[in-house]
Amino acid sequence: MTTVVSAVAVKPALERAEVLEAAGELLAEEARFSTSPTRFWFGLSGTLFTGEEVAQVLDAARERLETEGWRRDRAQTSYEWVGEEKEAPEEPDESASTGSLLRYLVRLVSWAVKDSGQELVAKTEPGLTLGQALGDMDRDSRRKALDCMELVLCAQSGTSYACADAWAERHGRTFDEVRGLLMVTAEFARRYGPEVA
Repeated sequence: MTTVVSAVAVKPALERAEVLEAAGELLAEEARFSTSPTRFWFGLSGTLFTGEEVAQVLDAARERLETEGWRRDRAQTSYEWVGEEKEAPEEPDESASTGSLLRYLVRLVSWAVKDSGQELVAKTEPGLTLGQALGDMDRDSRRKALDCMELVLCAQSGTSYACADAWAERHGRTFDEVRGLLMVTAEFARRYGPEVA
């Protein structure tokens, strides 16, 4: 067993079964202090989620990352002009009147926008972050999936709070770790989530 060292705590790394058991214990502890044993499984809208519904959201996010690729942090978008450039309008001479200069500027803007023969193209790095992989889900489903991932992360790290997005964006994080979190959390949801909403 390896030991993970952090500024907060030193805790041995848990195996998958231990993480699931610890997450189940955290869920049971939360239920003891709640007005309802299933309160954790209610979404922002007040809708009760089944474990299978949450697991399907997590599986869909994992499949999307496997298909489209994973990126640790948000993509940087750059823009460039493409195409063959046509000749720009001729510049007025130094003695041109203010009106002539304004007409030149209008022609120059018109040329830049539509007559230059070039097109401004956005180039974005491929791949999605964990948050973007969940981005096509409705807000309710996305939040419940994140709640479950954060509970699993707390169980794994022994902390009282974890943010799944921040965890996934941490420098040095790998896709295998992100995929593993999604898989373990889906298993957690199926095991501990309500069966019927």
